[in-house]
Amino acid sequence: MNWSVEQVLGLAPDVSSAKRGQSLAHAKKWLLIEANDRAIWGECKGSGSRPYRTRIDLVGPAYKCSCPSRAFPCKHAIGLFLLRVSSNEVVIKPEPPIWVSDWLEQRDKKRKPKVKADLSPAEIKKRKADKAKRLAKRVSEMQEGFNDLENWIVDLIRQGIAALESRPYSFWKEMAAQMVDRKISGASGIILDMALIPGSGPDWPDRMVQKISSLYLLIRAFRQLDKLPDDFREEVVQVAGIKYKKEEVFEMETVEDVWQVLGVLESVQEDLNLRRTYLSGKNTGRMAMLLEFAHGNMAFEGHYFVGHSFEGALSYYPGVVPLRAIIKKRTADFNAIQKVDGFNTVKDFLAHYAKDAGKKPWLAHAPCILSKVIPQDQKGQFLLVDENGEGIPVQNRSFSGWKLLALSGGNPIQVFGEWTGQHFVPFTVMTNSQWINLSDS
Repeated sequence: MNWSVEQVLGLAPDVSSAKRGQSLAHAKKWLLIEANDRAIWGECKGSGSRPYRTRIDLVGPAYKCSCPSRAFPCKHAIGLFLLRVSSNEVVIKPEPPIWVSDWLEQRDKKRKPKVKADLSPAEIKKRKADKAKRLAKRVSEMQEGFNDLENWIVDLIRQGIAALESRPYSFWKEMAAQMVDRKISGASGIILDMALIPGSGPDWPDRMVQKISSLYLLIRAFRQLDKLPDDFREEVVQVAGIKYKKEEVFEMETVEDVWQVLGVLESVQEDLNLRRTYLSGKNTGRMAMLLEFAHGNMAFEGHYFVGHSFEGALSYYPGVVPLRAIIKKRTADFNAIQKVDGFNTVKDFLAHYAKDAGKKPWLAHAPCILSKVIPQDQKGQFLLVDENGEGIPVQNRSFSGWKLLALSGGNPIQVFGEWTGQHFVPFTVMTNSQWINLSDS
């Protein structure tokens, strides 16, 4: 059991839930406290005649409790988890009771990739033909939307880039909504990004032209799908908005490794919560990004501790620069990361980025580990400067630039983050053998 008290408390949705959970981390408040290598379960005394049944799946982790609380995880789950981590009152049982085993079995069925029956050559050929037919129909439906998008772009250019500074947000949102209706969600996301550019800095016209160019390139590429190499065609259809089913991704490239959690970023788009989790394979050096969505008050599935690793297998989405992946299988334990290799110079990273961007023109967020860099404030512009004196600009969002200065103390540090093409967005800092998530500091 490699979990710590700090990690368990970090699972709490808020400070009050953590405190209430700590108040339940006493054996006398529980009628049953049991566990095995896979799960923890217990029965907690409540106000009613029946105790609250709490169960925790360590593969995730995931939780279920019979209490009426809307907090996730609830105080009972946090208290039970704390007991398992810090107390010797937990009874180890190889087999859980049926109310726990049934829940675990349902979770395994939901997570386990569906195994397709062996097909005859004729059936395989028919499936491929059906899939190609469905894709052709979807592409045909999207072409009209791309025609409208091209006309919209031509109008923007005719009116002049400078005129966009006076456009209200509703102008961009309306066009983005039209793209969603046309099933071109990828273009919708680019348009919403464009809405934030006018007036955002002296170089905003240049950045706007880059976005318009990327949209036009998408239009041209989509019209020539049948002429594109397989990996680039896969890239284009995904950028446009054609999604893969989870079962389809499981059949694609799968990599087993010890996956090191480098950074986690959560954001909100209207009523949709997004979480990007970046991983690095300890043995393969492969980078991966898990992209998850949760609507409204729904919680994300599982939890990932920055600065820790787990063993597992990831299946990658196809493309010219495969990065997005989903977990095919994983272990329950997290182990502290001792060392992660990164780029020693800014020049080396930018050369790597240029190579990937040349293959994937729509590359918006490139993960990067910079080693031995010193944060500097140069007349209000924060930089990460390497041993050669070359710097990379840092986005000072949520005072991250000042945080980097404080954490480094003027000494070299290792930083993980995203490169947007203009700025480095820091997520995590490693200093004095300690991993610090900047979003929590």
